[in-house]
Amino acid sequence: MKRFGLVGAVVIAIGAAALLSIHRPGGTPVNGDVLVNDAAWPAAMVALPDGGLLFGERLSGRIRRVDASGRLIGPALARVAVSTTGQRGLLGLAAEADRIFASWTRPNGRLVVGRVSPPPARIVWEGPRSSARANGGRLAFAPDGDLVIGVGDLEQPSRVPSSSTPNGKVLKLDPSGPRTQQPRVVSSGWNNPFAFAFTPSGALWVADNAPGSESERLARGDLGGRPSLITELPKDTVPAGLAALSDDRLVMCGFASRVLQVYRIGPSGRASSSGAALAENCSIGVVRLGGGRLAYANKNTILTVAAHPETPKGPWGEHRASYSTTRLDRRPWRRRDPPRRRPPPMASSTRAFYPRRDDKFTARFDYVFRTGGAEILAHSDPVAESQRGWAQRWVKSAGAECLDLLLITATSPQRNLCALMSSATKRARPHLGLNLRTPDPSSPAVNEPVL
Repeated sequence: MKRFGLVGAVVIAIGAAALLSIHRPGGTPVNGDVLVNDAAWPAAMVALPDGGLLFGERLSGRIRRVDASGRLIGPALARVAVSTTGQRGLLGLAAEADRIFASWTRPNGRLVVGRVSPPPARIVWEGPRSSARANGGRLAFAPDGDLVIGVGDLEQPSRVPSSSTPNGKVLKLDPSGPRTQQPRVVSSGWNNPFAFAFTPSGALWVADNAPGSESERLARGDLGGRPSLITELPKDTVPAGLAALSDDRLVMCGFASRVLQVYRIGPSGRASSSGAALAENCSIGVVRLGGGRLAYANKNTILTVAAHPETPKGPWGEHRASYSTTRLDRRPWRRRDPPRRRPPPMASSTRAFYPRRDDKFTARFDYVFRTGGAEILAHSDPVAESQRGWAQRWVKSAGAECLDLLLITATSPQRNLCALMSSATKRARPHLGLNLRTPDPSSPAVNEPVL
């Protein structure tokens, strides 16, 4: 059976598409552009409207400002006295207009939230005594203007169910309230909600650390007072940062996985990982900057990377075409073929068929295949959307109504069938044109039956 005329072309198309998709740009995590060097564990970051960044150093308690080019502006905006044993230190930052708030563990071990700029500084909430692990401490402004802080179970999981303790909860605070204020519980039942983010529409997503063999989770934190729409994260992720790219896309930084991974929120409301990692060497946190970029941090460096990797263009397509022809040149020949009958690499028997859907497939892309001896069977104009759609519908109809129902043993009958169907489609089959005109209304309708 030799349905090579169409089937062979389709096989080449599938193979070329596989080569192109496997080696897509962004398929391998990359290192971002360095924004700040020599930071003392920048665990707290907040984006500024001008494209710059505020960051707080967990180990030093300093709060610094950097512009979009990476230039540090002036001395430290503020500095707080911190305990740094275990996972303690300066843990969170939030900014609104000219007000800057921070969360940190004081030298006496207590977790507090305070306004650090403009002066005078004051404590907004005096929280529980911290522990060596599972303190939480990430801080952000909610859409309604309240402060939100995540507090871990403080290594006392038995206290999480109690409504009178802050353990294992996401809490709301009045930024103008007294240090003795009673926070409002947004949700409870967390292990260590260190990483959380609000989407543009106000949905709260929380990435929850977990001790030992327990599952780490990505879940909604504002529905029903409990973690909901839960997605279990891969083992050894240890989420350390979360940012919202849109209402249906999140990006997570993993302390153990050390990658910046995109998560897409599906129709069910649950999130799942999407595509390759955006960057590697991310271990502490991530925030979204202006201009479509992300800032992420490791223990001593803040880097930036594009939130949406650039769409591949013509030069990339030409490079992949060269790679594809090289792979095809290496195909094995049968041992019994005499040397004089072996065709040269990429002989005319090789056929390349691919849809020309965008500017990855340029004239130079065609040239690479033609110079190798391949025959370009077909492609469509990248700007002729209606033409391409019509062609794709015709190919599908040809297979479903004719070719898939027949056993074709030679190329000639297949070509005759395709020509017959093409003629019937152009001159006899009704179309969705004006007055149901066919593409060739001047010719009399053929008498052949419509296949």
